[in-house]
Amino acid sequence: MADKKSILDYTKVRPNVSSGGCGRTALRTHDNVFVRTRSVPNFADMKSRCEAEGKNGGAWLRDQIADMAARREALNLRRRNGEACQDSEAEALSFGAVHDIVALRKALDFDVTFDHRSNDGLSCRSVTTSAFALLASSMAVQDATMAFESVPTVAELLVQDMDDIQPHTELPQVLDFGMVNPDQDPKPLGETEEYREIGVGEDRYTVLSFKDGYQRAFSQDAIDLGGPKVFSQITDLGQGAREVMELFSLRKIIDYNGSKATGAGSHVMIRNRAAASLFSATANTPSTRTPSGTRINNNALVDTDNLETLRIRLASVRNPAGYPVANFPEVILVPDALWAAAWKMLNSTLQPGVENEANFFGPGSPGGRIKLISTPMLDLLTTTHWYGGRPQRQFVRKFKMRPEIATFGGKGTEAYLRTREGFRVRIGWDMTIGVRDHIWWIENSDDTAGPAD
Repeated sequence: MADKKSILDYTKVRPNVSSGGCGRTALRTHDNVFVRTRSVPNFADMKSRCEAEGKNGGAWLRDQIADMAARREALNLRRRNGEACQDSEAEALSFGAVHDIVALRKALDFDVTFDHRSNDGLSCRSVTTSAFALLASSMAVQDATMAFESVPTVAELLVQDMDDIQPHTELPQVLDFGMVNPDQDPKPLGETEEYREIGVGEDRYTVLSFKDGYQRAFSQDAIDLGGPKVFSQITDLGQGAREVMELFSLRKIIDYNGSKATGAGSHVMIRNRAAASLFSATANTPSTRTPSGTRINNNALVDTDNLETLRIRLASVRNPAGYPVANFPEVILVPDALWAAAWKMLNSTLQPGVENEANFFGPGSPGGRIKLISTPMLDLLTTTHWYGGRPQRQFVRKFKMRPEIATFGGKGTEAYLRTREGFRVRIGWDMTIGVRDHIWWIENSDDTAGPAD
């Protein structure tokens, strides 16, 4: 029986049949065109090292896996920044890179013990688990994390993040500046006179909490069928969770339900412990600090005149002391349906359709370049409404619990005993968006209604 040939044998130079077997082929190819070597973890060596480490073997293995996870995260960040880089060993920490789960499970079918410290660093407990369970849980967390972070989002560009474990967070805003107001001439303080006191009156904005999350269970049979199948479902979990968070955030940022004409609910603004619509076309609403309101009706984004209408509205608002605010449209948020039109307005040096007239909102704008933010996720809520102002002065994204990914499972669990559940992956968070003011963000409607009306 003839020996089997590898693919490398067929990449070597062979006689040229057309030349009677005496010549050489004109086309040559390198072996690595067909074969690319990959550096993957040597699990057999890992097992030997764990045994050699004795009682410290579990801690050693945990540190090795943690190092691979950190390298994979760093690699992903470098690639997102446009760098061409590779770390095959670190990338092997993924269900997508393991084609024979059964063999891997058998190779790491031994128990390890290590000390696990809590996230706050205040407590430590001894954990005993199988080496495979330790590896599989880390792979699941990394696959879900990479998928979660791969989803393009814009919410973080429109809010200021904060952390608070309280279910209700109150943000006060000083209203009374004593004798400092636009209707009075300033008066100097006497030589021994005390400095003026502020804070006699204030508004209070409340930011609540919102717990959410999802989980996925995998039977041992499903795991043994192959890593790529598990990888696909874990990545779907991570991506789906991020998309849910993004749409939830956008609904708050445009006060989708809170600014409905009737049946309003889920308001983004809770002011002085009362929920209220953020956007209104009524004068002096939500307060006298917005004398022309916070919604501009019949201002579809067609040309730069609509941007000018937005600029004028932003310039009309007042700070708590009653002074005008230097409030230029720093950001505009538009649905994908308006993205191209908005880009043309902001990147034309000359006024579109007008000869030899500079574009006030173009590259040389005296107010600075407007940041254009767009996402097709917004089109699920509106394709005509657009928003402008300085959103990070207004919106806060509060995390009572940052997004966390956790795994559970293995032969020693009750779930495995009852259903032969191999492991379970869960993504959870407690996050919502609120406001700490109401003058910095204007809604522009193509008609006279909000997007949910």
